[in-house]
Amino acid sequence: MRYEKIMLSKNQLDYYQLFEKITKLPKRDYSLRQLAQLTGFSYAKVKYTLERIAEIVRLIDPEQAALFRQGKNLAVEQITISLNTFRGVLLKEHSIPFQFLLWLVKEESHEVADFLTENFISFSTLSRNIRELQNYLKHYGIQLSLASCTLDSNDELLLRQSLLYLFWMGTQGDPTLLAPYTIDESLLPKLLAYVPSEHRYVSEKLYRLKLIIQYFRLKGKHYHLETHRVQRLLEDNPLYDLSLCKNNPLIPKKFIAKESGGLLMSSLISPGFTTESALVEKHQLVLAKKLPTLNELVEAFLVYFESQIFKKSIAPKKRQVLQLNLLQAGAGIWAFQGSFPNLHYFLVQENRLNPASVHYEEEIRHFFRSTKDSKFLQYREYFPTFEKSFGHILKATYMEEMLWTKLRVAIAIEPNCILQEKLQLVIGAIYFVHYEPFLPEEADQYDLVITSMATFPQDFPDVPYLLWNIVTPDEELPYLFYTLRDLYYLRNERLHFM
Repeated sequence: MRYEKIMLSKNQLDYYQLFEKITKLPKRDYSLRQLAQLTGFSYAKVKYTLERIAEIVRLIDPEQAALFRQGKNLAVEQITISLNTFRGVLLKEHSIPFQFLLWLVKEESHEVADFLTENFISFSTLSRNIRELQNYLKHYGIQLSLASCTLDSNDELLLRQSLLYLFWMGTQGDPTLLAPYTIDESLLPKLLAYVPSEHRYVSEKLYRLKLIIQYFRLKGKHYHLETHRVQRLLEDNPLYDLSLCKNNPLIPKKFIAKESGGLLMSSLISPGFTTESALVEKHQLVLAKKLPTLNELVEAFLVYFESQIFKKSIAPKKRQVLQLNLLQAGAGIWAFQGSFPNLHYFLVQENRLNPASVHYEEEIRHFFRSTKDSKFLQYREYFPTFEKSFGHILKATYMEEMLWTKLRVAIAIEPNCILQEKLQLVIGAIYFVHYEPFLPEEADQYDLVITSMATFPQDFPDVPYLLWNIVTPDEELPYLFYTLRDLYYLRNERLHFM
């Protein structure tokens, strides 16, 4: 919702939120009064907002728009327009910040009066609507000035990163909004060679958008001027060919290496590797050589969790990938001297404060607070940012290793693996559940017991249980999943890691 709060006015945010809530409802007819109760909007606000939604949907499909104008009811089961499609039209046709940013990047000469005339708005309306966008950019040292109609930064790479994610969130990989433009299509396969193969479908769209943004910035004669730290990561780096952009007529010869490096930089600081990635070893060796002290800090972080928290070693292949992802994230934080524009700012919602997240975050924080090695002091100012990034990267492994983060479920069914096969397959696939055979002496330790014994509630009256019908197991499976999910949510004050 952070992106929408930057790009949408208060009223537009209402349209988006109501449409989002409607798309999540079970597919059937609802009266407006029911919608008001289910969405938390008043009856009058639901009626008004549906009319405004209809005006937006009409630009996509007039027949669908009619559904939102039916008066007292809304046939949710007939709505075929996705939230992403609705959001895209809302941004492209109605969002002043999005339209202004698009105009600012695409137009060669900028006079704010031209934008105001084209969009039939006043200067004060523009100024009021782009305030959140200006604040977001200012956080990264980027100045969006209405007076001069410019985007300025001491770091062109940071500026382009900001534009990349602001446009990506608005277009979801569709480049047509920025047309017309000219890019060298032959660069795409070369850039994708630096990306893990399992990510190349999405990465191709990201790199295309990068090249489009590069094209418009170069037309305005805005070139990369590497900072010392970015240069240190890219210079003499055997992974990269810094002559990639040599055939681009918009790039003066002295900027070819810098512009090539600017395109490649994200593959050096993005924690996107998996155990299937063939590039892991090469990237790790290069980064460890470039930033040996940071690599030692990452190693110390993993050793701390293995020895003090997990009480066992992480599997070697998984550990290698974890180490590289932590190192890549740390390299980005170091290179940009703190936080830098990224997708997870928009897409990863911070956990609500509760004992589970507080406990985990405190374990992360304790490592950085207790680190005494003087050689790590050069990174001390970045420790708060490291804590957040490292915490996100390690969390999946933490949940696998630490059973207290899961529901403890016991199975008390006839001792026959054929009868239990489907049940175990389903429960084993639910990441927030740890299951085991039922032990009577530990009955009070279970969050739930799944049993086929009708006598169970008499034998253990205080133990939560689910009676499992062996005769119709397929019909029971959805009910089982929802029971476990609801129990997990109910216990979220202690367990909320979703």
